[in-house]
Amino acid sequence: LNNFQPNAYILKLNPEGELQWSTYYGVTQINSIAIKNSELYVTGRGTNSNDYYATENAFLTGLNSGMYLSKFNTAGQRLWSTYYGSGVSTENIWSVKVTTNNKVLISGFTSSNINIATPGTFRENKLGTNDYFIAQFDTEGNREWGTYFGGEGYDTGIGILDVLDINDNYIFTCGSTKSSSGIAT
Repeated sequence: LNNFQPNAYILKLNPEGELQWSTYYGVTQINSIAIKNSELYVTGRGTNSNDYYATENAFLTGLNSGMYLSKFNTAGQRLWSTYYGSGVSTENIWSVKVTTNNKVLISGFTSSNINIATPGTFRENKLGTNDYFIAQFDTEGNREWGTYFGGEGYDTGIGILDVLDINDNYIFTCGSTKSSSGIAT
């Protein structure tokens, strides 16, 4: 527990409002939680030591601070966790969503040029001071893809929704921008 920094916590209540469990989760901020199939996905930005949020075989380890994605079971036990991005001060994951086909999507903003986009996605390179990003992981913590979105200004992602129909799986997302180009098709 650090009395000089915000200390994040996670708690579980039953339908009657009775506490089932609670836990601290580092010197951090938690921005979003999603649950599916008795698994809890937590995102935010941490400021702990370089090994606090990354578990063994994580996608990305060794940041002094940075964005993270963590998976817990509903009993409060952490199953895996990974950093995302470069650990720069101007990046954060604002949203997490587990899709109908069991993919874990995260979105937020970053000023980082590394550890965000994958080859062959919509945008492989950052264009503005801060760009929106969206990335997809499987439920075991493996990144499947990541992409930037935005223009020359400050862009951030706020929310994620997936829609499954007969033919395709679509991802809808929203955010805010200070870019005058690079947004509308």
